[in-house]
Amino acid sequence: MSTPTDRFFYQKHEMLAIANAQGFQVSDGLFEDWKEKGLIGEADEQIWPGRGAGSGSIALWSQPHLDLFLRILAYRQRESNPAHIGPLCKLPVHRWLYYGDAGGVDLPQVKRAMDTWTKYQQNITEERRRVQLHYLVVELKNVVKLSSNDCVSTV
Repeated sequence: MSTPTDRFFYQKHEMLAIANAQGFQVSDGLFEDWKEKGLIGEADEQIWPGRGAGSGSIALWSQPHLDLFLRILAYRQRESNPAHIGPLCKLPVHRWLYYGDAGGVDLPQVKRAMDTWTKYQQNITEERRRVQLHYLVVELKNVVKLSSNDCVSTV
């Protein structure tokens, strides 16, 4: 998903407003929870506008972070149980595996997402685990197929 603007950096409240404008229900609490659990990365930039004590900073996220945030929200909307965060963790990991740091996901975020996914997996039933494993294998086959096509088209 892309945004209607050509801006490259966004404050948190702007990212939430864009998501709300696209029909997603988001909040400051959701954003912070997802950041802690690795679905959203840390801000790319910190601006310190004031010089006095307690003036605070302004955190800015890049366009790839916004794009990933919107993609996770869209995926969450399609999930049968959107309250479960575990299945969402594969999106930042996949982006990092495919694009590396250029995709807006760095290794510390991947580690947080994988830790969240592991905790989620420890609390689900065996049947649900089998179903998720099946979908994961199908998705990995698609990723490998896409990667193979990329290699073939560049030759």
